[in-house]
Amino acid sequence: MQNEEQEFNDDEKSLFQGAIEARDENNEEKAIALLELLLERKPNSAVAKVVLAGIYFNREDYDISAQYFKKATQYRPKSKVSSLGYHRSLWKLGRIREALKEAERFLLHSYVENYDDLVRELMLRPQMEAYQENKDLIDRLHQMINRYPIAGEDGVIKSE
Repeated sequence: MQNEEQEFNDDEKSLFQGAIEARDENNEEKAIALLELLLERKPNSAVAKVVLAGIYFNREDYDISAQYFKKATQYRPKSKVSSLGYHRSLWKLGRIREALKEAERFLLHSYVENYDDLVRELMLRPQMEAYQENKDLIDRLHQMINRYPIAGEDGVIKSE
């Protein structure tokens, strides 16, 4: 987030830092108000959207968190945090296919171990409704994930 903070002017940095402090002090209302004010001034700020989405996610308001995470992925399509947040919000809403489509969209750009774990878990449980209804997409995700090199326990990249 440090790089994104550099995109803010001094007043915007102050709003952002105030929002983070308020969030960390469990003053979500103040954090939301500050982030919304920041987004009025800086509507393309992916980092402000992610922080705001995270607050709504923690409140279990997954519809709003999904909206903000989705907007963040539009500004930062390779952001793991935005993608995983959007994916998890959709999953919590029961919008499984959309959640898997977000994983697919992200995997076109980059790799994140969380999606690898998700696909492997689904493939180990083919009786799950989520697997049955989305087998074609899960199989595609599995193929995409297998394209990426895997790091072993020693941190050395190896082929699967």
